[in-house]
Amino acid sequence: MSRWPRVPLGEIIELAYGKSLPARLRRSGSIPVYGANGIAGYHDQAIVPEPTIIVGRKGSAGEIQLTEVSSFPIDTTYYVVRREPATLDLQFLYSALLHLNLARLRTSTGVPGLNREDAYRETVPLPPLAEQRRIVEILNHANRIRRLRREAIAKARELIPALFIQMFGDPARNPKNLPVVPLGELLDACDYGTSRKATSDPVGPPMLRMGNVTTAGDLDLTDLKYANLPAGVAEKYSLCAGDLLFNRTNSKDLVGKTGIWDREIRAVAASYFIRLRVSNERVSPCYVWAFFNTKYMKYRLYGTARGAIGQANINARELKAFSIPVPPIALQHEFADRVRDIQSLVFRHEQQAAGADTLHTSLASRCFQ
Repeated sequence: MSRWPRVPLGEIIELAYGKSLPARLRRSGSIPVYGANGIAGYHDQAIVPEPTIIVGRKGSAGEIQLTEVSSFPIDTTYYVVRREPATLDLQFLYSALLHLNLARLRTSTGVPGLNREDAYRETVPLPPLAEQRRIVEILNHANRIRRLRREAIAKARELIPALFIQMFGDPARNPKNLPVVPLGELLDACDYGTSRKATSDPVGPPMLRMGNVTTAGDLDLTDLKYANLPAGVAEKYSLCAGDLLFNRTNSKDLVGKTGIWDREIRAVAASYFIRLRVSNERVSPCYVWAFFNTKYMKYRLYGTARGAIGQANINARELKAFSIPVPPIALQHEFADRVRDIQSLVFRHEQQAAGADTLHTSLASRCFQ
Protein backbone atom coordinates (compact mmCIF):
# COMPACT_ATOMS: atom_id res chain seq x y z
CA MET A 1 0.00 0.00 0.00
CA SER A 2 3.04 2.27 -0.30
CA ARG A 3 1.31 4.23 -3.07
CA TRP A 4 -0.78 6.02 -0.45
CA PRO A 5 0.71 9.11 1.24
CA ARG A 6 1.92 8.68 4.83
CA VAL A 7 0.85 11.32 7.29
CA PRO A 8 1.87 12.01 10.91
CA LEU A 9 -0.74 10.91 13.43
CA GLY A 10 -0.79 14.42 14.85
CA GLU A 11 -2.24 15.72 11.58
CA ILE A 12 -5.25 13.41 11.60
CA ILE A 13 -6.06 12.79 15.29
CA GLU A 14 -5.88 14.35 18.72
CA LEU A 15 -5.07 12.16 21.72
CA ALA A 16 -7.33 13.78 24.29
CA TYR A 17 -6.77 13.21 28.00
CA GLY A 18 -9.20 11.04 29.91
CA LYS A 19 -10.66 12.34 33.18
CA SER A 20 -10.18 11.25 36.76
CA LEU A 21 -13.02 9.10 38.10
CA PRO A 22 -12.13 7.28 41.34
CA ALA A 23 -14.15 4.16 42.06
CA ARG A 24 -15.85 5.85 45.03
CA LEU A 25 -17.36 8.47 42.71
CA ARG A 26 -18.76 6.05 40.14
CA ARG A 27 -22.51 5.66 40.09
CA SER A 28 -24.39 2.57 38.97
CA GLY A 29 -24.88 2.62 35.21
CA SER A 30 -24.11 0.96 31.88
CA ILE A 31 -21.37 3.27 30.59
CA PRO A 32 -18.02 1.42 30.50
CA VAL A 33 -15.18 3.14 32.35
CA TYR A 34 -11.91 2.52 30.51
CA GLY A 35 -8.47 2.36 32.06
CA ALA A 36 -5.24 1.69 30.20
CA ASN A 37 -5.85 -2.06 30.51
CA GLY A 38 -9.49 -2.17 29.44
CA ILE A 39 -12.85 -1.80 31.16
CA ALA A 40 -12.28 -0.88 34.83
CA GLY A 41 -15.92 -0.52 35.86
CA TYR A 42 -19.15 1.25 34.91
CA HIS A 43 -20.74 4.67 35.45
CA ASP A 44 -23.97 6.46 34.57
CA GLN A 45 -22.33 9.20 32.50
CA ALA A 46 -20.08 9.28 29.42
CA ILE A 47 -17.51 11.84 28.37
CA VAL A 48 -17.19 10.35 24.87
CA PRO A 49 -20.70 10.00 23.38
CA GLU A 50 -19.73 7.75 20.45
CA PRO A 51 -17.41 4.84 19.64
CA THR A 52 -13.76 5.77 19.91
CA ILE A 53 -10.28 4.37 20.38
CA ILE A 54 -8.70 4.28 23.84
CA VAL A 55 -4.90 4.50 24.09
CA GLY A 56 -3.12 3.62 27.32
CA ARG A 57 -1.28 6.66 28.75
CA LYS A 58 0.06 5.33 32.07
CA GLY A 59 0.79 1.78 33.18
CA SER A 60 -0.20 -0.28 30.14
CA ALA A 61 0.92 2.63 27.99
CA GLY A 62 0.35 2.30 24.26
CA GLU A 63 -2.29 -0.44 24.56
CA ILE A 64 -5.11 0.07 22.04
CA GLN A 65 -8.83 -0.62 22.54
CA LEU A 66 -11.79 0.05 20.28
CA THR A 67 -15.02 0.98 22.06
CA GLU A 68 -18.36 0.12 20.48
CA VAL A 69 -20.49 2.48 22.59
CA SER A 70 -20.15 5.73 24.51
CA SER A 71 -17.55 5.57 27.27
CA PHE A 72 -15.71 7.26 30.12
CA PRO A 73 -11.92 7.04 29.60
CA ILE A 74 -10.12 7.80 32.88
CA ASP A 75 -6.95 9.79 33.37
CA THR A 76 -4.56 6.88 32.71
CA THR A 77 -5.70 6.96 29.08
CA TYR A 78 -6.00 9.07 25.98
CA TYR A 79 -9.01 8.84 23.71
CA VAL A 80 -8.90 9.54 19.98
CA VAL A 81 -10.59 12.54 18.42
CA ARG A 82 -10.47 12.42 14.62
CA ARG A 83 -9.76 15.85 13.16
CA GLU A 84 -11.77 15.05 10.00
CA PRO A 85 -14.09 12.10 10.71
CA ALA A 86 -15.51 12.22 7.19
CA THR A 87 -12.13 11.21 5.74
CA LEU A 88 -10.89 8.74 8.37
CA ASP A 89 -12.64 5.45 9.14
CA LEU A 90 -12.46 4.60 12.85
CA GLN A 91 -11.82 0.88 12.35
CA PHE A 92 -9.13 1.61 9.75
CA LEU A 93 -7.45 3.90 12.26
CA TYR A 94 -7.74 1.24 14.97
CA SER A 95 -5.99 -1.33 12.75
CA ALA A 96 -3.32 1.20 11.82
CA LEU A 97 -2.64 1.98 15.49
CA LEU A 98 -2.40 -1.71 16.34
CA HIS A 99 0.15 -2.14 13.58
CA LEU A 100 2.17 0.84 14.83
CA ASN A 101 2.63 -0.81 18.24
CA LEU A 102 2.68 2.42 20.25
CA ALA A 103 3.72 0.41 23.32
CA ARG A 104 7.29 0.50 21.98
CA LEU A 105 7.28 4.25 22.69
CA ARG A 106 6.78 3.78 26.44
CA THR A 107 9.08 5.68 28.75
CA SER A 108 11.06 3.35 30.99
CA THR A 109 11.48 5.50 34.10
CA GLY A 110 9.00 5.13 36.95
CA VAL A 111 5.48 4.20 35.85
CA PRO A 112 5.55 3.36 32.11
CA GLY A 113 4.00 6.21 30.15
CA LEU A 114 3.28 7.31 26.59
CA ASN A 115 4.02 10.90 25.57
CA ARG A 116 1.44 11.87 22.98
CA GLU A 117 3.98 14.08 21.18
CA ASP A 118 6.01 10.94 20.46
CA ALA A 119 2.87 9.25 19.12
CA TYR A 120 1.99 12.26 16.97
CA ARG A 121 5.28 11.87 15.06
CA GLU A 122 4.43 8.32 13.98
CA THR A 123 3.12 8.06 10.41
CA VAL A 124 0.37 5.97 8.83
CA PRO A 125 -0.79 5.58 5.22
CA LEU A 126 -3.96 7.50 4.39
CA PRO A 127 -5.83 6.08 1.38
CA PRO A 128 -9.23 7.40 0.27
CA LEU A 129 -12.15 6.55 2.54
CA ALA A 130 -13.51 3.85 0.22
CA GLU A 131 -10.13 2.13 0.19
CA GLN A 132 -9.90 2.37 3.98
CA ARG A 133 -13.20 0.55 4.27
CA ARG A 134 -12.09 -2.12 1.81
CA ILE A 135 -8.98 -2.71 3.91
CA VAL A 136 -11.14 -2.97 7.03
CA GLU A 137 -13.31 -5.62 5.34
CA ILE A 138 -10.23 -7.65 4.38
CA LEU A 139 -8.73 -7.50 7.88
CA ASN A 140 -12.08 -8.22 9.53
CA HIS A 141 -12.44 -11.33 7.38
CA ALA A 142 -8.95 -12.47 8.39
CA ASN A 143 -9.84 -11.81 12.03
CA ARG A 144 -13.00 -13.89 11.72
CA ILE A 145 -10.90 -16.78 10.48
CA ARG A 146 -8.55 -16.36 13.45
CA ARG A 147 -11.47 -16.30 15.88
CA LEU A 148 -13.00 -19.45 14.37
CA ARG A 149 -9.66 -21.27 14.62
CA ARG A 150 -9.32 -20.32 18.30
CA GLU A 151 -12.89 -21.44 18.97
CA ALA A 152 -12.17 -24.76 17.28
CA ILE A 153 -9.14 -25.27 19.53
CA ALA A 154 -11.17 -24.47 22.65
CA LYS A 155 -13.95 -26.89 21.65
CA ALA A 156 -11.45 -29.64 20.85
CA ARG A 157 -9.79 -29.19 24.25
CA GLU A 158 -13.17 -29.66 25.96
CA LEU A 159 -13.40 -33.17 24.50
CA ILE A 160 -10.87 -34.73 26.89
CA PRO A 161 -12.63 -33.86 30.18
CA ALA A 162 -15.96 -34.79 28.59
CA LEU A 163 -14.53 -38.15 27.48
CA PHE A 164 -13.20 -38.78 30.99
CA ILE A 165 -16.66 -38.29 32.51
CA GLN A 166 -18.25 -40.43 29.80
CA MET A 167 -15.90 -43.37 30.29
CA PHE A 168 -15.25 -43.25 34.05
CA GLY A 169 -18.02 -41.13 35.53
CA ASP A 170 -17.74 -38.04 37.68
CA PRO A 171 -15.00 -38.80 40.25
CA ALA A 172 -16.86 -36.70 42.82
CA ARG A 173 -19.57 -39.39 42.90
CA ASN A 174 -17.80 -42.44 41.43
CA PRO A 175 -21.07 -43.72 39.90
CA LYS A 176 -19.34 -46.77 38.38
CA ASN A 177 -18.19 -47.91 41.83
CA LEU A 178 -14.57 -48.13 40.76
CA PRO A 179 -12.12 -49.31 43.42
CA VAL A 180 -10.41 -46.38 45.13
CA VAL A 181 -6.81 -46.55 46.37
CA PRO A 182 -4.21 -44.03 47.59
CA LEU A 183 -2.14 -42.62 44.76
CA GLY A 184 1.05 -43.76 46.50
CA GLU A 185 0.10 -47.41 45.89
CA LEU A 186 0.09 -46.77 42.14
CA LEU A 187 3.55 -45.18 41.89
CA ASP A 188 6.96 -46.61 41.08
CA ALA A 189 8.63 -43.27 41.88
CA CYS A 190 7.72 -39.94 43.47
CA ASP A 191 10.62 -37.47 43.42
CA TYR A 192 11.23 -33.74 43.63
CA GLY A 193 12.87 -31.99 40.69
CA THR A 194 16.32 -30.48 40.82
CA SER A 195 17.06 -27.25 42.67
CA ARG A 196 20.02 -26.47 40.41
CA LYS A 197 19.89 -23.02 38.84
CA ALA A 198 18.67 -22.72 35.25
CA THR A 199 19.87 -20.06 32.81
CA SER A 200 19.10 -18.83 29.32
CA ASP A 201 22.43 -20.20 28.10
CA PRO A 202 21.48 -23.33 26.07
CA VAL A 203 24.02 -25.60 27.74
CA GLY A 204 22.70 -28.81 29.24
CA PRO A 205 19.14 -30.15 29.10
CA PRO A 206 16.08 -27.89 29.24
CA MET A 207 14.70 -27.51 32.76
CA LEU A 208 10.92 -27.40 33.00
CA ARG A 209 9.65 -24.66 35.31
CA MET A 210 6.17 -23.72 36.56
CA GLY A 211 5.26 -21.82 33.41
CA ASN A 212 6.03 -24.80 31.19
CA VAL A 213 2.83 -26.54 32.34
CA THR A 214 -0.45 -24.75 31.68
CA THR A 215 -3.48 -24.70 33.96
CA ALA A 216 -5.12 -27.19 31.58
CA GLY A 217 -2.20 -29.61 31.99
CA ASP A 218 -0.61 -29.03 28.59
CA LEU A 219 3.11 -28.54 28.03
CA ASP A 220 4.23 -25.11 26.86
CA LEU A 221 7.89 -25.17 25.82
CA THR A 222 8.02 -21.74 24.18
CA ASP A 223 10.10 -20.31 27.04
CA LEU A 224 12.82 -22.69 28.18
CA LYS A 225 15.77 -22.37 30.54
CA TYR A 226 18.68 -24.80 30.68
CA ALA A 227 20.62 -26.55 33.44
CA ASN A 228 24.27 -27.46 32.96
CA LEU A 229 24.22 -30.56 35.16
CA PRO A 230 26.89 -33.19 35.80
CA ALA A 231 26.13 -36.41 33.94
CA GLY A 232 24.99 -38.32 37.02
CA VAL A 233 22.73 -35.52 38.21
CA ALA A 234 21.20 -35.07 34.75
CA GLU A 235 20.44 -38.79 34.60
CA LYS A 236 18.81 -38.71 38.05
CA TYR A 237 16.39 -35.93 37.12
CA SER A 238 15.78 -36.80 33.45
CA LEU A 239 12.18 -37.13 32.35
CA CYS A 240 10.88 -40.28 30.70
CA ALA A 241 7.82 -40.63 28.49
CA GLY A 242 4.75 -40.79 30.69
CA ASP A 243 6.28 -39.01 33.68
CA LEU A 244 3.75 -36.77 35.40
CA LEU A 245 4.80 -33.28 36.48
CA PHE A 246 2.88 -32.12 39.55
CA ASN A 247 3.36 -28.43 40.33
CA ARG A 248 3.77 -28.55 44.12
CA THR A 249 4.59 -24.87 44.79
CA ASN A 250 2.75 -21.92 43.24
CA SER A 251 -0.06 -19.50 43.98
CA LYS A 252 -2.89 -21.35 45.71
CA ASP A 253 -5.12 -21.49 42.64
CA LEU A 254 -2.30 -22.95 40.52
CA VAL A 255 -0.83 -25.52 42.91
CA GLY A 256 -1.52 -28.98 41.54
CA LYS A 257 -1.55 -28.24 37.83
CA THR A 258 -0.24 -31.43 36.29
CA GLY A 259 1.44 -32.10 32.97
CA ILE A 260 2.57 -35.30 31.28
CA TRP A 261 5.93 -35.59 29.56
CA ASP A 262 5.44 -36.80 25.98
CA ARG A 263 8.36 -35.24 24.12
CA GLU A 264 11.40 -36.94 22.62
CA ILE A 265 13.95 -34.37 23.78
CA ARG A 266 15.95 -34.86 26.95
CA ALA A 267 14.78 -32.61 29.79
CA VAL A 268 14.73 -32.33 33.58
CA ALA A 269 12.19 -30.93 36.02
CA ALA A 270 12.81 -28.06 38.44
CA SER A 271 12.17 -28.45 42.16
CA TYR A 272 8.78 -26.74 41.77
CA PHE A 273 7.59 -30.12 40.47
CA ILE A 274 7.08 -33.55 41.93
CA ARG A 275 7.87 -36.12 39.26
CA LEU A 276 5.47 -39.07 39.37
CA ARG A 277 6.21 -42.34 37.62
CA VAL A 278 3.20 -44.65 37.72
CA SER A 279 3.07 -48.43 37.80
CA ASN A 280 2.02 -49.13 34.23
CA GLU A 281 0.56 -52.51 35.15
CA ARG A 282 -2.12 -50.82 37.23
CA VAL A 283 -2.69 -47.37 35.75
CA SER A 284 -2.07 -45.47 32.54
CA PRO A 285 -0.12 -42.21 32.92
CA CYS A 286 -2.69 -40.58 30.64
CA TYR A 287 -5.54 -41.63 32.93
CA VAL A 288 -3.83 -40.26 36.06
CA TRP A 289 -2.97 -37.02 34.20
CA ALA A 290 -6.60 -36.57 33.13
CA PHE A 291 -7.84 -37.38 36.64
CA PHE A 292 -5.62 -34.68 38.16
CA ASN A 293 -6.96 -32.17 35.66
CA THR A 294 -10.64 -32.81 36.46
CA LYS A 295 -12.59 -30.02 38.18
CA TYR A 296 -13.14 -32.37 41.10
CA MET A 297 -9.45 -32.97 41.70
CA LYS A 298 -8.53 -29.31 41.20
CA TYR A 299 -11.07 -28.45 43.91
CA ARG A 300 -9.52 -31.01 46.27
CA LEU A 301 -6.02 -29.75 45.56
CA TYR A 302 -7.06 -26.16 46.22
CA GLY A 303 -8.49 -27.20 49.57
CA THR A 304 -5.34 -29.09 50.52
CA ALA A 305 -2.72 -26.52 49.50
CA ARG A 306 -1.12 -24.89 52.53
CA GLY A 307 0.22 -21.36 52.73
CA ALA A 308 -0.67 -17.89 51.59
CA ILE A 309 -2.44 -16.95 48.37
CA GLY A 310 0.85 -15.89 46.80
CA GLN A 311 2.80 -19.05 47.71
CA ALA A 312 1.13 -22.34 48.60
CA ASN A 313 2.41 -25.90 48.70
CA ILE A 314 1.46 -29.57 48.58
CA ASN A 315 4.24 -31.99 49.52
CA ALA A 316 4.94 -35.51 48.29
CA ARG A 317 3.47 -37.17 51.39
CA GLU A 318 0.20 -35.30 51.00
CA LEU A 319 0.13 -36.02 47.29
CA LYS A 320 0.56 -39.78 47.73
CA ALA A 321 -2.31 -39.83 50.22
CA PHE A 322 -4.88 -38.65 47.68
CA SER A 323 -7.34 -41.39 46.75
CA ILE A 324 -7.94 -42.17 43.09
CA PRO A 325 -10.50 -44.43 41.37
CA VAL A 326 -8.85 -47.23 39.38
CA PRO A 327 -10.77 -48.42 36.29
CA PRO A 328 -9.84 -51.62 34.44
CA ILE A 329 -6.47 -51.12 32.76
CA ALA A 330 -7.87 -52.02 29.32
CA LEU A 331 -10.40 -49.21 29.64
CA GLN A 332 -7.64 -46.81 30.66
CA HIS A 333 -5.64 -47.77 27.56
CA GLU A 334 -8.69 -47.20 25.37
CA PHE A 335 -9.06 -43.77 26.96
CA ALA A 336 -5.39 -42.98 26.29
CA ASP A 337 -5.78 -43.95 22.62
CA ARG A 338 -8.76 -41.66 22.22
CA VAL A 339 -6.97 -38.83 24.02
CA ARG A 340 -4.10 -39.13 21.53
CA ASP A 341 -6.62 -38.79 18.69
CA ILE A 342 -8.07 -35.66 20.32
CA GLN A 343 -4.60 -34.19 20.87
CA SER A 344 -3.81 -34.77 17.20
CA LEU A 345 -6.99 -32.86 16.34
CA VAL A 346 -5.97 -30.01 18.66
CA PHE A 347 -2.52 -29.92 17.05
CA ARG A 348 -4.05 -29.62 13.58
CA HIS A 349 -6.30 -26.79 14.75
CA GLU A 350 -3.30 -25.05 16.32
CA GLN A 351 -1.40 -25.27 13.05
CA GLN A 352 -4.37 -23.79 11.20
CA ALA A 353 -4.63 -21.03 13.82
CA ALA A 354 -0.95 -20.22 13.41
CA GLY A 355 -1.50 -20.01 9.65
CA ALA A 356 -4.45 -17.65 10.17
CA ASP A 357 -2.31 -15.46 12.44
CA THR A 358 0.43 -15.36 9.83
CA LEU A 359 -2.09 -14.42 7.14
CA HIS A 360 -3.48 -11.56 9.25
CA THR A 361 0.01 -10.25 10.04
CA SER A 362 0.97 -10.39 6.38
CA LEU A 363 -2.17 -8.54 5.29
CA ALA A 364 -1.72 -5.86 7.95
CA SER A 365 1.90 -5.36 6.93
CA ARG A 366 0.91 -4.92 3.30
CA CYS A 367 -1.77 -2.42 4.27
CA PHE A 368 0.16 -0.26 6.70
CA GLN A 369 3.84 -0.42 5.88
